[in-house]
Amino acid sequence: MRSVLLTFLVLLPGMAEVQIPVLNVSTARLSFITSGTSPFPPSQQVRVRNTGSGSLVWRATTSTPWLRLSPAEGTAPGTLTVTVETPQLAVGDYSGRITVAAVGDADDSPAIIDVSLKLVAAAKMSPEPAAPPAQPAAPARPVTPAKPEAGAPASGLSVSPTTLPPATRNFPYSQAVPIRGGIPPYSVQILQGRLPPGLALANGAISGMSGIPGTYLFALGVMDSSTPPQKIAQQMLLRVITIYQNTALMVVPPAVGIVIAGNQRQQPMRLNISSGGQPLDWHATTDATWLRLIPSDGVSPGILQLDVVTQELAVGSYMATVTVMMEGVPNSPARIPVQLVVRK
Repeated sequence: MRSVLLTFLVLLPGMAEVQIPVLNVSTARLSFITSGTSPFPPSQQVRVRNTGSGSLVWRATTSTPWLRLSPAEGTAPGTLTVTVETPQLAVGDYSGRITVAAVGDADDSPAIIDVSLKLVAAAKMSPEPAAPPAQPAAPARPVTPAKPEAGAPASGLSVSPTTLPPATRNFPYSQAVPIRGGIPPYSVQILQGRLPPGLALANGAISGMSGIPGTYLFALGVMDSSTPPQKIAQQMLLRVITIYQNTALMVVPPAVGIVIAGNQRQQPMRLNISSGGQPLDWHATTDATWLRLIPSDGVSPGILQLDVVTQELAVGSYMATVTVMMEGVPNSPARIPVQLVVRK
């Protein structure tokens, strides 16, 4: 009789469904590699999601003194940025830990993220071949050092951005190392870590085809052709992602029309960004100064808000394009025309 009553109560219509949040973080391990010439390696991001129901508030903590977390708490879905500060550390290997916990009850909480740091000495490039013994020769005429071209001041050597566009599993990939400054040609080699299996570094570019998804961290050594040469070591990140079947970038609506009259305040327009059943990173840009994108990047499914700034605009018609990028998927980039009409 009691079991029948319990079954009846469970089936009563209108009863509230039990909400069970489930904490999920995008990785359980982070690795950083840096050198004395780059005391602050690039930050890395951890996606915090709720794969259950209801809402989930999370808080991140660490007792590792060289780790900085921003923000320390938030509401899922959200992004935790992890930064390493190494000026006071000696060359060597270090380990730390980040704890991400739900505020309140949630399954799979807390989540632990192990962090490893390798601090290496300044970049050690391959030794240059020794010059042959000097042979007696007639005195050479003095040579005036070449001067840099006008308008082209000397620039420091750097690699930026340090996160390369992702490679798609089982698809050809080719990406030049984004070297800036210095004097080409450059010499590039891997100092620490490894590339995704199937990819290789040659002639300043990473190319090939990888079949193993994951996040790969490695340190590059770069040397330019100045005298004496500039040398740097830089940590890089490259992800290999898998695109599921029936995944494609979709932006709705495909075109936007906005009309503003007088001092009327235009309600923000929204673009819905999706990619099927697979959550993927997206990034948006615009060619118009009167259009603001909020936010400019995110994870699908998401909403991109278009805010119009009309203070400097005269009466008339204006055109702009919003470009939404989602690496490695069909329909990317998506270009959405935006027409604005300003009336008296």
